[in-house]
Formats: sequence, structure tokens, C-alpha cells
Amino acid sequence: MKRFRHSRLLLTVCVLAVVLVGATLALQVSGVLALQNRISTAQNGTGIEEEGDQKRVFITLDAGSDPSYLRARVTVESTDQENAALPPDLKVLYTTNGTPGAAPKDTVLIQISNGWVDGGDGFYYYQGILSSERVQFVERVVVGEGVDLLTTQFDVVVYQESALALEDDWSQAGMATAFGRL
Repeated sequence: MKRFRHSRLLLTVCVLAVVLVGATLALQVSGVLALQNRISTAQNGTGIEEEGDQKRVFITLDAGSDPSYLRARVTVESTDQENAALPPDLKVLYTTNGTPGAAPKDTVLIQISNGWVDGGDGFYYYQGILSSERVQFVERVVVGEGVDLLTTQFDVVVYQESALALEDDWSQAGMATAFGRL
């Protein structure tokens, strides 16, 4: 009986030792590693640049910004302090995809660059994704001979918006979704 009690005690000690050694080895092998999941937000930054005497206008992509869809509008507005309307005989003519001749009398002609289409909502939409430094929006602004620049003062105002291009290739549906036009 005494022998049985010693062997039982010895067996318990051995089982306990095996469990402790096994648990220690398992903890050393598995280790505890911290998982890092870094999330970064997209960058969307664009701007407007003007060049030359003919008022060529470019839309630029800020450094580090992600590819973007673009839409822009250009208007002719009075610079009169009382915010008066443009003279009724002054016309504004927008052209796209072509090289116009001289502006008709009493007209400010604004030529929109190739690659832009009139959205019918006051905006022109760039038919691509801006992923490089810049894209030209206004090819030139021409003032007709009949416009008296001494008495008719106006500004050509360009406004642009951009939205992240969530697709690799340009699509009208993707752009419409990005600008909430559906």
C-alpha cells in the first residue's frame, strides 16, 4: 500500500511536470504579437492656375492627392460695386472642341478645352481622371471688338470641384455617383 501511495504521488508529480513544461514551451513558441492595422485617408486637393494673355486656365492636382474626377464652370460677372448686371447687349458665348475665329461683336467668347463636356447643369465635366499635375479647362477668352472695356468691366470667374475617383478607369456612371448626379 505504501508503495502504491508513492507511485501515485510520483505519477501526479510527473503529470504535473509534463503539463507545466508543455504550457511553458507553448507560450514561448507562440509569443504575443501586437497586430498593427494602419488606416490612411485619401487625399483630394485641386487648384486653379491661369497662364498667358488669353486667360488659359488649368486645374491642378495637389502633390500627394489621389486621382480625382473634375467638374468646373466659368462665368462672366460684373465688377461694378453695386453688383449691377452685365450690360444687356453684352453676350457670353461658350464653345467646346474647336478653334473659333474672332469673337462676334459685343461678345465675350470662352473656349473650353478638348476633353470637357457640357453637363447641362452649369458645369463642364472632364472626361477622364486627373491623376497627373494638371489639365487645361479654358483654352482662351476672347473679347469682341464691340465690347468697350473702359465702360464694361467684368471678371471671368472659374469655379471647380473634384471628387475622388474610386475606379481605375473613367466612367460616366462613376463620375455621376461621385458628384451625386444619379
